[in-house]
Amino acid sequence: MMPLGSPQQVFALRQQLWDAGFRPVPIYSPDAQHTSAGKAPRGADWGDKARLDPPAATVQAPSLDALNTGILCDGLRAIDIDIDNPTIAHSVRSKCVDMFGETAMRYRANSPRALLVYRAAEGAPPKRVLAGTFGKVEVLGRGQQFVGFGVHPSGADLQWMPEAPGEIDVSSLRAITEDEVTSLLEACALSIGAEIPKGRQAERNANKGDRKLGADALQVVAALCAIPNSGPADWEAWNRIGMATYAATSGNEAGRAAFHAWSEQHPEYDADETNARWDHYSDSPPTQIGAGTLFYLARQSRQETDDGGAAEPEGLWEGFDPSVDIDNTAPEPPPDEPQLSGFKVLNLPALHLRPVPERRWIVPEWLPVRQVTLNYADGGVGKTLLGMQLMAATALSARWCGLQVEPCASVGLFSEDDETELHIRLEAIRRHYGVAFTDLANVYPIDATGQDNILAHFDGNRMLPTERFYRFRQMALDTKARLVVVDTAATTFGGNENDRSQVTQFVGSLLTSLAQDIDGAVLLNAHPSVSGIANGDLRSGSTGWNNSARSRWAMTRPVDDDGKPVLDSKERVLTRRKSNAAAAGETLTLTWQEGVFAPQNGAAGLNAGNRKDAAEAAFLAGLRASPRPASNEIRASNYAPRMFNQTPLGADFRVPELAEAMRNLLSRGALVIAEYEQDYKAKYCLREVR
Repeated sequence: MMPLGSPQQVFALRQQLWDAGFRPVPIYSPDAQHTSAGKAPRGADWGDKARLDPPAATVQAPSLDALNTGILCDGLRAIDIDIDNPTIAHSVRSKCVDMFGETAMRYRANSPRALLVYRAAEGAPPKRVLAGTFGKVEVLGRGQQFVGFGVHPSGADLQWMPEAPGEIDVSSLRAITEDEVTSLLEACALSIGAEIPKGRQAERNANKGDRKLGADALQVVAALCAIPNSGPADWEAWNRIGMATYAATSGNEAGRAAFHAWSEQHPEYDADETNARWDHYSDSPPTQIGAGTLFYLARQSRQETDDGGAAEPEGLWEGFDPSVDIDNTAPEPPPDEPQLSGFKVLNLPALHLRPVPERRWIVPEWLPVRQVTLNYADGGVGKTLLGMQLMAATALSARWCGLQVEPCASVGLFSEDDETELHIRLEAIRRHYGVAFTDLANVYPIDATGQDNILAHFDGNRMLPTERFYRFRQMALDTKARLVVVDTAATTFGGNENDRSQVTQFVGSLLTSLAQDIDGAVLLNAHPSVSGIANGDLRSGSTGWNNSARSRWAMTRPVDDDGKPVLDSKERVLTRRKSNAAAAGETLTLTWQEGVFAPQNGAAGLNAGNRKDAAEAAFLAGLRASPRPASNEIRASNYAPRMFNQTPLGADFRVPELAEAMRNLLSRGALVIAEYEQDYKAKYCLREVR
């Protein structure tokens, strides 16, 4: 039996497959929120990642929504018997074994369907299909995968006999030629009610011709965007586009969705007729028309318009996911494009359809989303407190060190401060913001003192994520946290800090994958080495620490004239030492007061534009923390700007500034005036719109 297993077991399985010469592919688990859960590879670039040496799945911790495991078919000939009649399925299996010998066979208890794995005698030939009345036999090849381990969408475990891939090496598989594949398909044709395949030379020619018809799914959509469909009804032209789209996408569901979206632009569009036409192509696949036709028509259309082509039809992308390929076929690029195997190459012709993405931050220019940020500080300087303040600020949508933050939940793994110390620090933070502990419900600090907090061990250069890591990641996902604080690197990294490969895997793969899974940021606190303190760069160990993190901070005490830290100073200097998306060298001067760090100049140092933004953030934070309703009426005793000015959240702003912030928020619809009842009377207060 091969059930899903724990993430650790899945990770070990994928490494075992790679050791045996196979290329593992992460597959969505059956319960994942995906249209092809249980069958579809995770991510549009799954093939590129599987072709890396080693494959990405063997160095990156498994995603919890993708615990099924597939195998890339480049260089393999996996014979997939999609036949539901037990007698016919057994007959086809017997023909395979008689012709090629016994091999690893995947099966499940609730179906006669099966898959037998062999090796291609030469190169990486493409997929071949024999379809008949009673089912089909697919010989999977280049650009495809089969699900080998986990749970089928029907709920049945995937099983192997006599041995599974990984238990046997890829080199031990029987190698079969394309002539032998043709012989097998010819032998199976009558059994499944299919036409006998063409002769061997004709088969080669047909395969060669098919390759010229295919294209990347995004290229197909880009071409369709440029081809107008608003003139007089023309069935022949419509059918021509349908045939070309079918051939270009190998008839998969992404192609169907694209053809529907293009057809829908015409006033005489009929969904049923469009489906019927598409299904007709599967009975009589186009052989002389494909992607080249679409590209030609797109170029012709662009040349005939002044603006370079037709506008993108509204709704074209709705329901279209190019990473989903129901037919499990990866269309090949046109013949004039190079084969860039093993690399994730941007499809530039398709980029004009997409808006340029904006960089996202939890703290603008300081804490990037989907990345790891290192914070180096010597013991006792305050990096733990700084991280805790950041967690509170994101929960309250309040300013942190004078900077705006993205509101979110957070999880912190604190291995050096126990519950008592965390409580003391949180009390000071709570008082600083003028809120109750109930307002910090989205903050999840973990007392991890006295426990084994190692998140990854290493066997040589192979990283082995621990059960602790998987539990920690699951907690972050369960709480919907978008900020994770790890305190510290010394207590969570189970490798050699001077080993670049181990450090890179820990920061660049394990923690970065965590940041990507939560679509947020990971802040990793670290202690500098003695030499790092001496030379002032505050680094530690291998250059892999600095190189793998996309941003790095350094938190220090001020120094005297001799360059020595002033140990009794309440000031701290936070410096952005590295950032891939912002200027390095910016500093924040902080002052320790009443148990927290505050910006030395508060809001006074902000320019006019930032000050207005800060006032609005302070107003919203005050509204959330206020224990009583707040009014927009200036004569009311609970006039919001006046109330908030008297709290730490709004103390940096004058009442008129907070009043202007209130008016701006009301005009944008971020605030509304809502009715509530008090003493059986209708009254009105400000409410935030979320």
